[in-house]
This record gives sequence, C-alpha cells and structure tokens, in this order.
Amino acid sequence: MRYTLIFLLALTLLGWSAPVMKTSSQKSAVKVSKMSPDGVKALDEMLPAMNNLVEIHRRLSDTVKQVEMLYGKLDKEYQELLKLTEELDKALRSGKRSTLSKDLINLDQELKAFRDIRMSFNLQYLNLQNKISHENRQFTMVSNIMKNKHDTAKNSINNIR
Repeated sequence: MRYTLIFLLALTLLGWSAPVMKTSSQKSAVKVSKMSPDGVKALDEMLPAMNNLVEIHRRLSDTVKQVEMLYGKLDKEYQELLKLTEELDKALRSGKRSTLSKDLINLDQELKAFRDIRMSFNLQYLNLQNKISHENRQFTMVSNIMKNKHDTAKNSINNIR
C-alpha cells in the first residue's frame, strides 16, 4: 500500500512537469514546464532514495519468506524427534532396555543438539524481526521526508501560478 502511494506521488510530480503548449495563435509551439527548479530538485532527490528503499524491502521480504519456510521445516523435524523420543521411552518401559539403551543415548544427544539448534534459530529469527522493525521505521522516516519534499515542490508550483 505504501509503495502504491509513493509511486502515485512520484507519478503526480512527474505529471506536473508535463509540457504545456502556448496558445494556438502563436506559430511555434514552445514547451513550458510548470515545475520550479526546487520541485525538480526535490523529485530528483526522492526517486533514488525510494528505489533504494524498495530494493531493500524486496530483499528483506525474500529473506523473511526463506526464514519462515526453514522455521516450518525445523518445527516439523522437532515434532518428529519428540515422537521418536516418546516411542523409545515406551519401549524402555516395556523391558527392551538392552537393545534400545544405545539408541536412547544417541537420540538424547541428538535431541539436545537439536534443541540448541532450535534455540539458535529462534534467536536469529528474533534478530530478523528486529531488523524488519528497524527497516520499517526507516521506511516511515523516508516516507515522511518524501511527503515533506512533495509539499515543498507543490508549494513551489503553486507560487509560480
């Protein structure tokens, strides 16, 4: 939604700079720009920042999708590992201790390693959420600056009229 508003803002500013023809009574049609140099300068300053911000947001969105996909896979594997642990626990209680004790020890070690990996993954996910929040604040700040520059350009245009 924000991108649409920013894009429409840029198009509106570009639309204001469209050439206007002089009266038809004159032989030569000379193009006259309605936008002041301040307005053109403000627009030129806004567009690279907006393009950079859109690219950063696209990359961040791709990263979030990848992390969510990995988190889903990790959660499924964790649930399967818990089921296996419960099955081994039941087997141990039923008297199959000799054959399953080595498997249980290995499974317990793998479960601990898996929990460590999951904790590390959760911390990375939290860090990513913090980065997203920071990027969102930056986007809002740039958006507000662009709105201010738009108002400046609009006022310059209105002063010319």
